[in-house]
Amino acid sequence: FRKINFNTRLEFLIICNGSEKLFVNQILKNAKNVNNLKVYFLEKANIATAINFGVEKAKYPNVVVIDSDCTVNKDTFKLMAKALNSHPVVRGVVVFKGSTFFSKLSAKLRTHIYEKESELFFTPNTGLQRNVFNKVGNFKEFPNNRGHTYDSEWGYRASKAGIKLKHEQKAKILHYCHTNPTNEIKVTFNYGQGRAYCYREGLLGKKTFKNFLKA
Repeated sequence: FRKINFNTRLEFLIICNGSEKLFVNQILKNAKNVNNLKVYFLEKANIATAINFGVEKAKYPNVVVIDSDCTVNKDTFKLMAKALNSHPVVRGVVVFKGSTFFSKLSAKLRTHIYEKESELFFTPNTGLQRNVFNKVGNFKEFPNNRGHTYDSEWGYRASKAGIKLKHEQKAKILHYCHTNPTNEIKVTFNYGQGRAYCYREGLLGKKTFKNFLKA
């Protein structure tokens, strides 16, 4: 937190929803000397619930969503804030890294997905003007076994409302892939559920074989 280069108003909200005790203790230990940082605890372990809660508690007009296992570049928030001045939804780039053969392979595939400029909505590293929720609504709280469907579904509603994504390729965060192949495969399957939702709801266009392969 102390290394982030930002010369305007900024607050950090950490939403612990079903977090392990070790992680919570580390957060509380490191948060003591950081200005404008608040930690909240939710019993319900649901990503959409955590994001909705954070947006509600935020005191500034713009928010940037990141995961707890991501590393932010010094200028990421500055670049996102600049883009959010004129765009309601901004998607940065998530660069994935791996330390084993399988995780390195997965990192290349996942980075490729996040780098593509499309209308598909992903979190993390997405910036949002808070007032956009008045037009689109909150993230829908899907069961945890439906993975990343929540952001695909929200992106579908945003697209229907005429909201376009702004891609900020210079705003990057670093995300390390799981070294355990089983855990990484589970994440990939979660991505697939969100893409399948986009296809079923027509976010990728007409239900053609080409768009099926695209999903």
